[in-house]
Amino acid sequence: NACGGKLWKGGSQPPLSLALYTADDGAAQDFAVLDQGWNVGDLGWRTGLYTVELHEAKILHWNGKRKPWAPNGNYHDLWQPHRLRFDALLHAFV
Repeated sequence: NACGGKLWKGGSQPPLSLALYTADDGAAQDFAVLDQGWNVGDLGWRTGLYTVELHEAKILHWNGKRKPWAPNGNYHDLWQPHRLRFDALLHAFV
């Protein structure tokens, strides 16, 4: 990030989480503490993570080489319901 790592660490994931996060009524307006299961990463290289937590996560991040649209990708079943929404964009990668 452009602030020398003093505002956040973790590349684009923290601002993405905040962009998609909706605070509950009555929640603090100046900060948000997100449960670690809210944004699940490493799905492109870690296996054995298929749990209830993956189905409850708000953001699934396939960092790593095994993207879900690739023939050798991980967690195809989690990606498939969303694929139809983005099918036209993925033709160049499949």
